[in-house]
Amino acid sequence: MKNNKHISLTIAVAIMSIFLISSVAGAAQSANLTYLEMALPGGWYQYDYTAANTSTNGAKLWTFNFWFSEAATFTWLNVPTGWSTDHPFLSGYEETSTDPYTLANAVLPGNSLSGFRFKSDYQLGDMPFEAYFITTSGGLSSSSGMTSGTSVPVVPEPISSILFLSGGATLAVKRLRKRLNA
Repeated sequence: MKNNKHISLTIAVAIMSIFLISSVAGAAQSANLTYLEMALPGGWYQYDYTAANTSTNGAKLWTFNFWFSEAATFTWLNVPTGWSTDHPFLSGYEETSTDPYTLANAVLPGNSLSGFRFKSDYQLGDMPFEAYFITTSGGLSSSSGMTSGTSVPVVPEPISSILFLSGGATLAVKRLRKRLNA
């Protein structure tokens, strides 16, 4: 009887310690880069990116870079105020950053920043990226991941819509005439 109580108590303590240990999550820096892809005339694609700082340790996102196919031509159209693309284009690599010394335009934890826009002659889709952070102690850290996004569907040409609607209207008139004549 005494032995059963001891075993039950030991099991209860073990279960409680598992719950306590599993509830302690390590703080880490991380970022999510999401995009909206739009097809442009001439075989170009436009990407509108939003950078979200999902860090749990207070680190500020101050730069990130994309890794993509070397066959792609990459042209920045817009970056948010305080950010720059001052690094020369390298085949398969592109970077944007803000001033790491002032960090006035860095993305704070739990916040996001949109307005990163570029175009490419290649449909890039999801790409690997690397994000860099300034930690609360002033150190540097990084995190990597894959971008994720959605593609805007192609809007039909106006003439296609007009033909579709006129055909539907013609069929509706024919059916209405049949009902009235019957």
